[in-house]
Amino acid sequence: MSSILEVPEDILLELAKDLNVADLISLLSTCRVIRKIELHKSLWLDSLVRIREVERQPHPLSNTQNLTTLSLKRLQHTAQQVNRLMKNWRSDNPRPTRIAQLSVEPNHGFFCLTGTPFIVTHADAGGSMSCWDILDGKRVTHLEIPGLFVRMGVPCMEEDGGALICAAIGIDLHVERLVAICIDYRDGARVSISHVVSPVVNERCRGSFFITPQVAGFFGPGYVITWSMNPNANVVKQPHLVRHILGPSYFPVGQSIYMFSRGSIGANASVQYLSSFPHVGNLDATPKSMTTTVIPTRYSFASNQRELRNMFSGAMAWHESHVCSPRHGVFAVTSRSFTWEGSRISVIHFWQGEIATSDTGTVLRPGQSYHHEQRDDIKLWAVGHAGTYVLLLVDVGSSSDGAAYLRLLHFSSTQIPPITFRKVDIGDATTRLECVSWMALNDALGIISLLDAEGNMSIISYA
Repeated sequence: MSSILEVPEDILLELAKDLNVADLISLLSTCRVIRKIELHKSLWLDSLVRIREVERQPHPLSNTQNLTTLSLKRLQHTAQQVNRLMKNWRSDNPRPTRIAQLSVEPNHGFFCLTGTPFIVTHADAGGSMSCWDILDGKRVTHLEIPGLFVRMGVPCMEEDGGALICAAIGIDLHVERLVAICIDYRDGARVSISHVVSPVVNERCRGSFFITPQVAGFFGPGYVITWSMNPNANVVKQPHLVRHILGPSYFPVGQSIYMFSRGSIGANASVQYLSSFPHVGNLDATPKSMTTTVIPTRYSFASNQRELRNMFSGAMAWHESHVCSPRHGVFAVTSRSFTWEGSRISVIHFWQGEIATSDTGTVLRPGQSYHHEQRDDIKLWAVGHAGTYVLLLVDVGSSSDGAAYLRLLHFSSTQIPPITFRKVDIGDATTRLECVSWMALNDALGIISLLDAEGNMSIISYA
C-alpha cells in the first residue's frame, strides 16, 4: 500500500480507536475518505471510555450507565466538547469561552452537580435548598424544611439523571432526623426535587454524611447510624470498628465504605476500609473486618511527619478534605497551610487510588504534593468531581499584578511532573476575586462558579 487511503475501513477504524481524542479529531479532519469512519458509533464509545479511563478526564456522560443507548450525534458532541476543554485547560493560559451572571440567595453555600448545568445552594444557617440552571440563569426547583442543614462533600450521582444528597434536621452536630433528597434532572425542562425524612435519630454526627442509592447515614462517637431511606424503616444504630481519626471523610463503594483521615501535624494521613458494610436488606449486620492503610505525606522541607512535628514552629491552617470516587485515579485531596521559618507554605495533596476488582478494596499509592511557596496565601479551594483538578483562589500578597487570582492545578499520574499549574484568565467577569466567599469547579463541563456574600455569582465556562 502506498497511502493510508488504501487501508481497509475496518482496519482504519481499529487503528483510530487507539488514538487520544485530540489526535482522533485531527485525523478525521484530514480528508473525506478517512472522515467516513466517524459514522461508526463504536469509535466514539471507545473514545469516551478512553477519555475517562486513560486521560482521567470526567465528561458529561461519565455517570451514564449505558452509553450504547445514546445517539451518535450526542457521543460525537461530547467527545468534541471534552477535547476543547482539555486543550484550553491544559494550555499556558486557560481563557473563558462564555461568562454569565446569576443572582442567588446571599449567605448560601453551594455545590455543582457535575456533568450538568445545575448548581445546588443551601443556607448556611439551614432551612432551605435550591437548584439553579446556570446556563438559563434561573432557579428550577426549591425545598424548604425548617432546620435543614447539609454536611457532605459530593452528592451521589451513580444513577443516570438524578443526584442524591444526604442532609439532616437539627442544630450543628446534633442530628434530630436524616433527610434523603433526590434531584431528578432527566427532563432538563422539568427538574424536580423530592425528599424523605427518617424517624427520630437524636444522635451526634462526627464528620460528613454519606449516601448511596441504598443507604444513608453518618458516624458518631463509637457508633454508626444507617437508614434505608424508607420513611417507615427504622434507623439502625450499632457500634463500629472505626478507630479515632482526624477530619474524617467517608465514601461508600458498593457494600464497603472508606474513611479517610487527613492526618495532623504529628500523624500521617490514613484510610480505613470496612467490608460488608450495612446495606439495604442487611442494615443490622456488623462489619466483620477492617483494614487501615497509613499514607506517608511527602514534603520537600521535611522527610517525614515526625520530623515535620519536631521542626514545626508556626501556625497551621486546615481546609476540609475532599474525597472522590477513585474511578479517575484519585480518591482524596487535602490542603494545609504552614507558617514555616517566617514563610507561608500551602500544600495540596493528591492521594492516588484505584478500585480493586477483588475484596481487598481500593489499591492505594503514594500521594503527590504541590507546594505553593509564594507569600500569597490560598484563601479558597475547590476540587472537581474526579479529584484531578483543583482550583485555588490565591489572596493578594507578593503577586506581580497586585491582585487576587485563580490558579488551576492538574494531576496526572502519567506525566512528569505529575502536577502542573496555570494561572486562569477570568476575562471580563465582574466578580472581584477578593470578595468571593464560595466557589465550585465543574470539571466535566469546564465551568467555574464564583459567589460573593451578596449572592452575586459569576459562571465562567472554558469548554
